[in-house]
Amino acid sequence: MKNGIDVSSHNGTVDWAKAKAAGIQFAMLRAGYGSDRTDQDDTQFARNVVECDRLGIPWGAYLYSYALTFSSAESELAHLLRLLHDKKPLYPVILDMEDADGYRKRHGMPSRRMLTDITKNVCSGLRQKNYLPGYYVNEDWYETRIYPNELENYVFWYARPGVNKPDKPCGIWQNNFPETGGSCPGANIGTCGCDTDVAYIDYPQLVRRKGLNGWTKSADTAAALTQTTGNSLVRQAQAWYNARGAGLTVDGVYGPATRRALIMSVQRGCNQAYGAGLTVDGIWGPKTAAAVHTLRHGSNNESVLSLQAALLAHGRNCQDIDGIFGEHTEFAIRSFQRSAGLSADGLAGKNTFAALCR
Repeated sequence: MKNGIDVSSHNGTVDWAKAKAAGIQFAMLRAGYGSDRTDQDDTQFARNVVECDRLGIPWGAYLYSYALTFSSAESELAHLLRLLHDKKPLYPVILDMEDADGYRKRHGMPSRRMLTDITKNVCSGLRQKNYLPGYYVNEDWYETRIYPNELENYVFWYARPGVNKPDKPCGIWQNNFPETGGSCPGANIGTCGCDTDVAYIDYPQLVRRKGLNGWTKSADTAAALTQTTGNSLVRQAQAWYNARGAGLTVDGVYGPATRRALIMSVQRGCNQAYGAGLTVDGIWGPKTAAAVHTLRHGSNNESVLSLQAALLAHGRNCQDIDGIFGEHTEFAIRSFQRSAGLSADGLAGKNTFAALCR
C-alpha cells in the first residue's frame, strides 16, 4: 500500500522535494482537460513530470473529461496521447469521469450507456497504445452513471473521501479532499490542503514487468522480480484483499488472517456471480463448498477475480486479478494443482477451491 497525492494547476507550483520529504510515495498528475487543444493542457503538467522524475517520485496521469459524444472522447484520447509522448509514467493513465463543474449537466448529461462507452472508448484506445488505462468516479457515478461491471479490465480510481476504507473494489482510493482533511506540505492549495490517495497495487512493478507506459522489459527487472516472486505475489493478494476491507498486514506471509480474507473473497465471488446467498464469514464450510462452480479458460465473472487472488495468495503468478480466465490463470492453476497433489487439469473446480481455501 502506497500513499500519494493528486495535483493540477490548482495546486500552483508544487514543492516536490518538500512533498517527498513529507512521505508521499506516488503522484497522480493532471495532464489536461477536455478535447485536444493546447490551451486545455494543464499548465503545471510538464513541470510536475520533470520534478517527479528528478526526485524519483513515481507518477501517473489523468485527464478531466468533458466528453458528451464518441467524437469528443476520441479527441480526449488524442489529448492524452499527445501529452504523454516521450514520457514514462509508472502509475496508470486515468480518464477522470466526473462532473464537478456541472458542464455535462448544463449541456445534456449523456446516458449511463453513453458514459460507460465513452470510458471504454478512451481506455481501450490507451491500451492499444500499450498504456495501463483506468477511470475515476465517485460513489454516485459508480452506482448510477456507469456500468462498472463492463470496466473491470481497467484500473478503478475511486473518489470516496472522508471514510475509513473504500466500499468498492479499487486499485487507487482517493481517501481525502482538503475538506475532509487532505494535506501535504509543498502541495497544499493555499491553506486549504490537497487531495490524498492510497494505491493498493504495486503499479511500478506491474508497469515495468509488462513493459507498459513507454517502459521496456529488461533482464534486470525480470531477475529482480524472480528473486522476490513468492513474497511479492502474496503481498499483491493481501493488498487486493485490503482494498476490499480485509485490514491485513501486507507482509507476504500466507497465514490465518490471509486465509480468512481469501475465503471471504471466494464467498463474495459466489454471491456476486451466482447469487449464492452465502454468509461472508471467512469459514470454509459445506455451504461454501457447494456454492463454488467450476471455472475454466474463458470464464469471466466475479468468481474468477477471487480465484486469481487466491492463486496469488498461494504464490502462483496468474499475472493480473482481472476477472478473465486466460492462459496465465490456467498455467497458475496447473502449477498449484500439481503442488497440492491434484489432477493438473487446469480447471478450478470444487477440489481446487477447497485446496486453495485450506
